[in-house]
Amino acid sequence: MNAFRLKNQINEFLQEAKQRIQTFIEFVEDENEELWLMFETLNEKAMLHMAVECKKEMSPEKFEQFISDLEQQYRIYISQARKLDKYSKFNLIVEVKQAWKRYKEIHRTFDYLQRLLKNSLTKMKVIVTKIDNLDNNTIIKYYSYLKDSLDEIDKVYDRIMKLLTYRLFEIDFVPYIDLMFAGNTTITKNEMLSIITPDHCFESKQEYIRSLPDEIDRDTFHCAIFVEKIEDIDNDVFAEMMFDSIMQKRERDEEVRKQMDEMIDEIFGDKLPTYQVTYDEYLQPIEIKRNPPKLKVIEGGIQ
Repeated sequence: MNAFRLKNQINEFLQEAKQRIQTFIEFVEDENEELWLMFETLNEKAMLHMAVECKKEMSPEKFEQFISDLEQQYRIYISQARKLDKYSKFNLIVEVKQAWKRYKEIHRTFDYLQRLLKNSLTKMKVIVTKIDNLDNNTIIKYYSYLKDSLDEIDKVYDRIMKLLTYRLFEIDFVPYIDLMFAGNTTITKNEMLSIITPDHCFESKQEYIRSLPDEIDRDTFHCAIFVEKIEDIDNDVFAEMMFDSIMQKRERDEEVRKQMDEMIDEIFGDKLPTYQVTYDEYLQPIEIKRNPPKLKVIEGGIQ
């Protein structure tokens, strides 16, 4: 390939890659701040609900001390609790649903920007392959001409690989949902149906909803949402939050990950094949191998 044309390709690539890097960095900085503020707001609303509930059981003096301790220990300021006698648990749920919508948007954009960085690695591999295919005479002749661009490619590669380790701040939304059932309290079936979007397409789900008791506790709520999936498939907000919570626990906790893998093996066995993928330095798959089936010891031998 003509060295001048190659250098132009390198420069175009570097310009695009650096712009993607800058966009990614600015996004992570801005949105992590927004996510932290979202987390603080949800905590304040949750504490406000709990404080107003506690107010019913405390003397004014003890309640004032309770609020002061909260503010000093957690830096959560809920002066509204001093004025309110009631604060519906469903006010928090409204906040949670709104926050979840924005939370998803942020993480979806983050995933997209990550894919752009990985795409830059793919383009980089193409360029590096072209350089490797240059004959020795061309390399020697144009080395000084290409050197700065090659050094920049190395720097961009290192930067992208580091950025791909970045993570957005994560929020587990399920504890806020579960506050509806704090102290083993329940909600009515009508209240539950008012905060979700029930499915109206499948008769089996409607039958399940009709079979629910008038009073819904935490376990019944979780089962209805996550197991029976009674929400509309296009607006299954609570199921999404529960699934996200499980995936966070799986990623953070080795024991949880092990238990989930064992459960999947128990349910699906070899019906759900797994694969081991080997990647090159540009995160491109170079080998895909199916994992061998796991043998089980049963009575009479190995299966």
